[in-house]
Amino acid sequence: MAKTIASYPELNPEWLLTGKGEMLLSDASKDGKKDCIILPLVPIEAMAGYNGHDFPGVRIEDCVLYEVPDFVALGAQFVIRVSGSSMTPSYASGDLLACRMITDVTFFQWGKVYVMDTNQGAMVKRLFPGKDDEHIRCCSDNEQFPPFELTKEDIRSLSIVVGSIRLE
Repeated sequence: MAKTIASYPELNPEWLLTGKGEMLLSDASKDGKKDCIILPLVPIEAMAGYNGHDFPGVRIEDCVLYEVPDFVALGAQFVIRVSGSSMTPSYASGDLLACRMITDVTFFQWGKVYVMDTNQGAMVKRLFPGKDDEHIRCCSDNEQFPPFELTKEDIRSLSIVVGSIRLE
């Protein structure tokens, strides 16, 4: 379902899930409010560290839905929860990251934070160029966790973090 939403951003996720509302999103609602998009909360955690667990696909039916109007302009397509401390102080365990999927894994905004789905599980890291064109360097914001290299072919999906929600 997340791929459908990413591929067809004009479709109303609520309509896709429940059949309620309009099929297509409009630019503005009749009362002048901005449309908001309902973002699925992926029911796995992006490890701010190494978890070593691979997960099968996620169904939209398994996702809690978040409605965050400010994320619409940022192009967010889903939300995922951080687990672990390797990205502190930027992101703490329990923070929700709003993400926009990247379809071309050959172009990176170096120094930005990404959520990656790999055969080692979902992880959140700040990315930099690797030792060659086939690798990327994954860095934690917490200096207690050393950087590591990952081959680009090990990345099944890649999303850039465009916002976050922190609960105190």
